[in-house]
Amino acid sequence: MPSAFFLSLALLLSSPASPSVRHFKKAPTSRFPRQVVERDFCQEEEQHCWENFLSQGSLWAGDLNGDGTDELLVFPGDDWWGSGGKWYFLYEKRGKDWVSLTKDANDHDSEDGWFTPHPRFDILPAARNGYHDLRVAADLCMKWDGKEYVDYDPGDYHSLNPVWFNNRDSYDAEIFWAIHYAGHDKVIFTPQWFPISPGEFPTLDQRRRLRRSLPFPEHYLGLELNDPKEHVRWYALNKGGVWAIRGNQVFFLAPQVSDTFESIDDLKIDGDWLLGSGMAASRPSIRYNRRTHELILDPHDYDDVDSPDK
Repeated sequence: MPSAFFLSLALLLSSPASPSVRHFKKAPTSRFPRQVVERDFCQEEEQHCWENFLSQGSLWAGDLNGDGTDELLVFPGDDWWGSGGKWYFLYEKRGKDWVSLTKDANDHDSEDGWFTPHPRFDILPAARNGYHDLRVAADLCMKWDGKEYVDYDPGDYHSLNPVWFNNRDSYDAEIFWAIHYAGHDKVIFTPQWFPISPGEFPTLDQRRRLRRSLPFPEHYLGLELNDPKEHVRWYALNKGGVWAIRGNQVFFLAPQVSDTFESIDDLKIDGDWLLGSGMAASRPSIRYNRRTHELILDPHDYDDVDSPDK
């Protein structure tokens, strides 16, 4: 018995450690060159813009390509956020200049960063073309294509290693969902429960007290629906999909499935089905059969006549 114990211990200690997710680290805003701030983020009153960046902006640093030099993640300040989230920009030093890693050099769109209410900015162990993959939002990962960071394909999410993320933290619920279901519009859904602390998902009454507080908290409730049959409360969050809460546990049912509405505008139960619809939609975008656990995702926001694409 002792020899078997020590053999097992030796094997454990000699096994290579699983790669882990790294995180950008907070850095002083003064580390980012003033001329780059003025060039890329200031349209007028450059002195005021620079001072605003120093006092209201944020900067994080992390080495994405293993060259020993940090890339810098920038939040420019007050003019770059609203109720729907914040803008973040990623830069790399090349020679004496700092260049964007979030767009092709031939793309002249000034808004070349990531706009999200759910930032993460994890540096993932996976790497492509010399640069590590990034998780830039709760449910959005990016990969380097040799020129810029581009969105993951569904298969990329499926290849993520679940041990890189925390299955006891509801703020990782969306990435676990993507690992299992990204790219699928019809699945048999299995809830993955996460513990939550009091106040993590504010109620409607609590939300009303937050109306004048910007930016909104990540789990900002839009609608709630009591479901006595399933013993849960269904929550539709602002730009945060649909969740279910039972006591001090929560699971994530489905993400925001369209880009043209901010949240579920109607949430109801019809027989076995939970139905979630976008603004002015003629049919639900999210349908979940609470008996069979069939989950159907069908992005649809507006009646055709009202569609902003028409």
